[in-house]
Amino acid sequence: MIIPKGFFPLQDTGLVQGITQARPTVSFGAMAQRQEALARELLKDRDVESLSSFIGVDGTNTTLNSGRVLINLVPKDHARRA
Repeated sequence: MIIPKGFFPLQDTGLVQGITQARPTVSFGAMAQRQEALARELLKDRDVESLSSFIGVDGTNTTLNSGRVLINLVPKDHARRA
């Protein structure tokens, strides 16, 4: 895959934040299952070192049907080769 220049800022920190959202009628349990499934898939990527996952209402999320995933990438100088 080729990523166009400018996609990542020059001061790349190796962190990516993702926002998730489900239908407004989703239950907390169903949202948790969806978020966990997403986390499992992200962690399969060899360039993902770790992640944090949050769902529900907090200081950033204003509704139950939204979540965040904070992804820590493997440092460039330790990038895993296929």
